[in-house]
Amino acid sequence: MVWLGVCSEGVTPLVILDTGTVNHQRYIDEVLPVALKYGNNVFGDDLTFQQDGAKPHTHKLSQKWCNDHFPGVIDKDHWPPNSPYLNPLDCSIWDKFVHKVNWNKAQSKKKLIAELKRAVKRIRKEVVLKSCKSWTNPGHSILAPGFRSAPGFRSGFDRNPIKSGNYRREPIGIL
Repeated sequence: MVWLGVCSEGVTPLVILDTGTVNHQRYIDEVLPVALKYGNNVFGDDLTFQQDGAKPHTHKLSQKWCNDHFPGVIDKDHWPPNSPYLNPLDCSIWDKFVHKVNWNKAQSKKKLIAELKRAVKRIRKEVVLKSCKSWTNPGHSILAPGFRSAPGFRSGFDRNPIKSGNYRREPIGIL
Protein backbone atom coordinates (compact mmCIF):
# COMPACT_ATOMS: atom_id res chain seq x y z
CA MET A 1 0.00 0.00 0.00
CA VAL A 2 1.21 3.46 -0.84
CA TRP A 3 -0.17 6.38 1.16
CA LEU A 4 0.34 10.06 0.53
CA GLY A 5 -1.34 13.09 2.01
CA VAL A 6 -1.79 16.41 0.31
CA CYS A 7 -2.62 19.87 1.58
CA SER A 8 -2.50 23.49 0.52
CA GLU A 9 1.23 23.53 1.32
CA GLY A 10 2.26 20.46 -0.68
CA VAL A 11 2.52 16.73 -0.10
CA THR A 12 3.46 14.61 2.90
CA PRO A 13 6.26 12.08 2.88
CA LEU A 14 5.30 8.92 1.05
CA VAL A 15 4.38 5.97 3.29
CA ILE A 16 5.04 2.58 1.71
CA LEU A 17 3.64 -0.52 3.38
CA ASP A 18 4.80 -3.20 0.98
CA THR A 19 3.88 -6.30 2.96
CA GLY A 20 0.70 -7.54 4.57
CA THR A 21 -2.64 -5.83 4.82
CA VAL A 22 -3.52 -2.55 6.44
CA ASN A 23 -5.80 -2.94 9.42
CA HIS A 24 -6.69 -0.22 11.92
CA GLN A 25 -3.68 -0.93 14.15
CA ARG A 26 -1.19 -0.77 11.32
CA TYR A 27 -2.85 2.41 10.07
CA ILE A 28 -2.56 3.94 13.56
CA ASP A 29 1.05 2.82 14.01
CA GLU A 30 2.52 3.51 10.57
CA VAL A 31 0.40 6.07 8.71
CA LEU A 32 -1.24 8.42 11.19
CA PRO A 33 2.02 9.48 12.91
CA VAL A 34 3.42 10.56 9.53
CA ALA A 35 0.28 12.58 8.81
CA LEU A 36 0.34 14.15 12.27
CA LYS A 37 4.04 15.05 12.17
CA TYR A 38 3.72 16.67 8.75
CA GLY A 39 0.51 18.47 9.69
CA ASN A 40 1.95 19.81 12.94
CA ASN A 41 5.15 20.97 11.25
CA VAL A 42 3.25 22.77 8.50
CA PHE A 43 0.07 23.99 10.24
CA GLY A 44 0.56 23.66 13.98
CA ASP A 45 -2.81 23.92 15.72
CA ASP A 46 -4.51 25.11 12.52
CA LEU A 47 -4.86 21.59 11.11
CA THR A 48 -7.96 19.71 10.04
CA PHE A 49 -7.54 16.01 9.26
CA GLN A 50 -9.85 14.33 6.76
CA GLN A 51 -9.88 10.72 5.61
CA ASP A 52 -12.20 8.49 3.60
CA GLY A 53 -14.44 5.67 4.80
CA ALA A 54 -12.00 2.77 4.50
CA LYS A 55 -12.34 0.27 7.34
CA PRO A 56 -8.97 1.12 8.96
CA HIS A 57 -10.10 4.78 9.11
CA THR A 58 -13.57 4.21 10.49
CA HIS A 59 -12.53 1.76 13.18
CA LYS A 60 -13.33 3.16 16.63
CA LEU A 61 -9.67 3.08 17.71
CA SER A 62 -8.53 4.95 14.58
CA GLN A 63 -11.25 7.54 15.14
CA LYS A 64 -10.23 7.87 18.79
CA TRP A 65 -6.55 8.25 17.87
CA CYS A 66 -7.39 11.00 15.39
CA ASN A 67 -9.64 12.83 17.86
CA ASP A 68 -6.97 12.56 20.57
CA HIS A 69 -4.09 13.80 18.40
CA PHE A 70 -5.28 16.11 15.59
CA PRO A 71 -6.48 19.65 16.45
CA GLY A 72 -9.41 19.27 14.03
CA VAL A 73 -10.94 16.16 12.50
CA ILE A 74 -13.73 15.55 10.03
CA ASP A 75 -14.96 12.31 11.56
CA LYS A 76 -16.58 9.39 9.78
CA ASP A 77 -20.08 10.64 10.58
CA HIS A 78 -19.48 13.93 8.75
CA TRP A 79 -17.93 12.63 5.54
CA PRO A 80 -20.35 11.47 2.82
CA PRO A 81 -19.82 7.89 1.63
CA ASN A 82 -18.77 7.30 -1.97
CA SER A 83 -17.79 10.94 -2.47
CA PRO A 84 -14.62 11.02 -4.59
CA TYR A 85 -15.50 14.44 -6.02
CA LEU A 86 -15.00 15.94 -2.56
CA ASN A 87 -11.39 14.78 -2.59
CA PRO A 88 -8.85 16.83 -4.59
CA LEU A 89 -6.67 13.75 -4.92
CA ASP A 90 -9.28 11.71 -6.74
CA CYS A 91 -10.20 14.69 -8.92
CA SER A 92 -6.76 15.96 -9.81
CA ILE A 93 -3.63 15.13 -7.86
CA TRP A 94 -3.54 11.38 -8.41
CA ASP A 95 -3.66 11.94 -12.16
CA LYS A 96 -0.74 14.37 -11.90
CA PHE A 97 1.21 11.91 -9.76
CA VAL A 98 0.66 9.02 -12.18
CA HIS A 99 1.94 11.14 -15.06
CA LYS A 100 5.10 11.98 -13.09
CA VAL A 101 6.00 8.29 -12.68
CA ASN A 102 8.33 6.86 -15.30
CA TRP A 103 6.68 3.44 -15.52
CA ASN A 104 9.45 2.11 -17.78
CA LYS A 105 11.86 2.40 -14.84
CA ALA A 106 9.56 0.44 -12.50
CA GLN A 107 10.85 -3.01 -13.42
CA SER A 108 11.09 -4.36 -9.86
CA LYS A 109 9.54 -3.55 -6.50
CA LYS A 110 12.71 -1.71 -5.42
CA LYS A 111 12.79 0.36 -8.62
CA LEU A 112 9.05 1.03 -8.40
CA ILE A 113 9.42 2.39 -4.87
CA ALA A 114 12.34 4.61 -5.94
CA GLU A 115 10.35 5.91 -8.90
CA LEU A 116 7.28 6.62 -6.74
CA LYS A 117 9.47 8.64 -4.37
CA ARG A 118 10.89 10.61 -7.30
CA ALA A 119 7.41 11.19 -8.73
CA VAL A 120 6.17 12.68 -5.46
CA LYS A 121 8.95 15.27 -5.61
CA ARG A 122 7.90 16.19 -9.16
CA ILE A 123 4.39 17.29 -8.15
CA ARG A 124 4.39 21.08 -8.32
CA LYS A 125 3.11 22.96 -5.27
CA GLU A 126 1.05 25.26 -7.50
CA VAL A 127 -0.91 22.26 -8.84
CA VAL A 128 -1.60 21.00 -5.31
CA LEU A 129 -2.68 24.45 -4.11
CA LYS A 130 -5.04 24.93 -7.06
CA SER A 131 -6.63 21.54 -6.43
CA CYS A 132 -7.04 22.19 -2.70
CA LYS A 133 -8.57 25.61 -3.32
CA SER A 134 -11.09 24.15 -5.76
CA TRP A 135 -12.04 21.57 -3.14
CA THR A 136 -12.42 23.90 -0.15
CA ASN A 137 -15.94 25.17 -0.90
CA PRO A 138 -17.63 21.76 -1.33
CA GLY A 139 -15.62 20.49 1.63
CA HIS A 140 -16.87 23.20 3.96
CA SER A 141 -20.49 22.48 3.05
CA ILE A 142 -20.32 18.97 4.53
CA LEU A 143 -19.18 20.08 7.97
CA ALA A 144 -21.48 19.98 10.95
CA PRO A 145 -22.68 23.31 12.38
CA GLY A 146 -20.13 24.73 14.78
CA PHE A 147 -17.25 22.62 13.46
CA ARG A 148 -13.95 24.50 13.69
CA SER A 149 -12.32 24.19 10.31
CA ALA A 150 -8.88 25.27 9.25
CA PRO A 151 -8.31 27.36 6.13
CA GLY A 152 -7.01 25.28 3.25
CA PHE A 153 -8.42 21.82 3.86
CA ARG A 154 -6.12 18.84 3.67
CA SER A 155 -6.82 15.71 1.81
CA GLY A 156 -4.81 12.69 0.83
CA PHE A 157 -4.68 9.52 -1.14
CA ASP A 158 -3.03 6.25 -1.57
CA ARG A 159 -2.70 3.63 -4.22
CA ASN A 160 -1.28 0.16 -4.33
CA PRO A 161 0.96 -0.25 -7.38
CA ILE A 162 3.26 -2.50 -5.36
CA LYS A 163 0.69 -5.20 -4.64
CA SER A 164 -0.53 -5.60 -8.20
CA GLY A 165 2.66 -4.70 -10.02
CA ASN A 166 0.91 -1.84 -11.83
CA TYR A 167 -1.28 1.21 -11.26
CA ARG A 168 -4.60 0.49 -9.60
CA ARG A 169 -6.94 2.35 -7.31
CA GLU A 170 -7.23 1.10 -3.74
CA PRO A 171 -8.38 3.73 -1.21
CA ILE A 172 -6.89 3.35 2.26
CA GLY A 173 -5.95 6.72 3.73
CA ILE A 174 -6.55 10.41 3.44
CA LEU A 175 -4.89 13.36 5.11
